[in-house]
Amino acid sequence: MQFYIRRLCRIYPVYIIALVVAFLLFPYMISDVLKVLPWGGSSAYYQELIAKSESSQSREWFIFLLQLLNIQGVVPYYVLPFASGAILPVAWSISLECQFYAVAPFLITNSKRNYYFKWSVILLLGLVSVVLTKYNPFGFSKGFLLVSFGYFMFGIASYGVYRFMRQHSLSLTILQVFSILVLILLLFGKIWAVLIWVFFMLFSFMGHGKIEDVIRKFVESRLLVFLGDISYSIYLWHILVLWIIPMILFKLSIKSPEMHAFINIFFGGPLVVGISYLSYFLIEKPFIKYGKNYK
Repeated sequence: MQFYIRRLCRIYPVYIIALVVAFLLFPYMISDVLKVLPWGGSSAYYQELIAKSESSQSREWFIFLLQLLNIQGVVPYYVLPFASGAILPVAWSISLECQFYAVAPFLITNSKRNYYFKWSVILLLGLVSVVLTKYNPFGFSKGFLLVSFGYFMFGIASYGVYRFMRQHSLSLTILQVFSILVLILLLFGKIWAVLIWVFFMLFSFMGHGKIEDVIRKFVESRLLVFLGDISYSIYLWHILVLWIIPMILFKLSIKSPEMHAFINIFFGGPLVVGISYLSYFLIEKPFIKYGKNYK
């Protein structure tokens, strides 16, 4: 129970605030941004985004309630289209995370008595996940745990590797790390999220050498640690900033795609970091502290 309270305090307060802001901006995002983007007409991505937004507009209160309760990921597409990603587009992953927490205690137990049963269940769920990514007759989105369980299975397996290497005091050189990354690239293709995950996991086992020490100093630098601290807020707020900036630019009659790109890159990025910094220290950090002190 203590874990759930801590996790709730960690992810929910800032999530709810971002969701409310997104709900208030949602009608303006459709009318003031998506439909008048000068490059939107020729982009399949924006055409799909417009279709999703218009479809969701008549049900926005219901979708808002689902996202508030964090159950939008379990609603099939055929029941309510785009429920998992409308209003606050990143909300699908928050729902997915909460679904995993509901079953995690049964999957990551270290009891030797049910070790083989646990891994049998994990592999079975992973197989179901692979099947659903290819054949999904119920229309579940990637916000549904059974569709995306493969990512969690990868994380659980990574933890198993981590424990094994720590217990046996194993270390790696930078050449071995990159050899493993190249092997994964050849076997699975350009799965950049997986490659980055594996690199940072294996980084924990790199020994000492000139190149290893340089990489270690970079990864452990204050800048990356700072960005890591505010990364959850960045994840929640960046999409809203990318809505607000075009709204302002269109109000100022600035419609040049090049100018939009320039302002988004050179002003939007620092603005996202600034808002996320305030969000972390004013919202996240106090609630994290409260969760840690909860008895």
